[in-house]
Amino acid sequence: MTEAPSMPHFRRFTSSVPHRTRGRWRTAIRAVLLVAVAVGAGAWGCTARSCCERRACQDIRFLKAQIGMNYAMCCQGPAEERSKCLSDLQDKANATLSLILTAKQACDNNNNALLRETIQRIRDLWLPKVIKTATGQVVNQMVAFGSQDYLVLDTTLPRLPDSCTPVTVSIVGGAVVNAEATGRAAEDNRALSPEAVDPEVALVVPSNATTTYNACTYAVPANTTFNMRFGGAVLNGLSLSGTIAVAQTAAAFPAVGVGPVGLPTDVSLTASFLGQKITLDLDKTCPYNVLRVDASGNGALCVALTVDSDSPDLVGFVQIGSTIYFELPVQVAGDWSAIRIHADASIPGHLLTPTDPVALAAADGPSSAVIAEDPCADANENGIRDGADEVIHNIDSHLNCQATVQH
Repeated sequence: MTEAPSMPHFRRFTSSVPHRTRGRWRTAIRAVLLVAVAVGAGAWGCTARSCCERRACQDIRFLKAQIGMNYAMCCQGPAEERSKCLSDLQDKANATLSLILTAKQACDNNNNALLRETIQRIRDLWLPKVIKTATGQVVNQMVAFGSQDYLVLDTTLPRLPDSCTPVTVSIVGGAVVNAEATGRAAEDNRALSPEAVDPEVALVVPSNATTTYNACTYAVPANTTFNMRFGGAVLNGLSLSGTIAVAQTAAAFPAVGVGPVGLPTDVSLTASFLGQKITLDLDKTCPYNVLRVDASGNGALCVALTVDSDSPDLVGFVQIGSTIYFELPVQVAGDWSAIRIHADASIPGHLLTPTDPVALAAADGPSSAVIAEDPCADANENGIRDGADEVIHNIDSHLNCQATVQH
């Protein structure tokens, strides 16, 4: 057992933040730290690099991202709602820390059923999504690859003979989406283009229409392998198998710039390593699945993939069971006979899984020892609200997960 570190001393607020708000926020900070100390007292020293500790530290990384991102949301909201928003946020942080401790203990006891259930409860508290920002960028609210992570994969998927079949799609705001994504695409179109005429109108093109879209299947060649770095772990020689189906949505590649030319209609991939498997399946309800290329066929396969696994050594990572948005570098043959996926270690991992910048900074950036006079200020100008900075720093101080995660 390790001794719980002594609680840091906090001075009183003297800023212009209302006294009641400051008091509630400071009490909530103390509550988060009490839970952190309880976790730290449970013989958890993440520098030890055990499997269970590494998973728990990834879950702490997820929590820090949510703290940073949700502090920003609270602080951007109406002033009269800020106090309750921050208080609710701290309650969720407390609950998450307790669940992470439960998950760590379930992992230690090899109770995979409880571990999976607990991780699901953590996700249910925060409900991280794939979203489109006001600038039109698609990002994850779930942290995945960090800036020091990478994926090394170079494989060409040939189109399978006689694999092209009609599919039902919808056209919303000029974009072609899977039928399952119609509702969300309409909602997003309304939110991002409120001035448009009938922004929620969707045209459904059934698979048996006179003019329709055909999805063709591309298969990962046998014996395909890839390398990756995730957190502190470097894995070489993982095997990849499966198929990707894409419907061509444009008559030709764009003459200028990069534009949408295809719709991923199905992805069913399996990554294997030392007997463990991870499945990656297309989330068809996401309206951001698209294939974009330039005049030469170079571009990105943008897909929201549900990542899952039943392997005992992988259950417990909060990313398992989550939907993560990927932008994979590709080159499409001019006649659409093949799609090459090519990524190397020179591409920072966070570009392959774009993430809300505040969430990524909170998850992977160095924590700051700021003592926040105003939780919504950003005194050190690191893009993270001071209240979030203080909570994250104290979590790092008590649990020391940075040495394990190393993003």
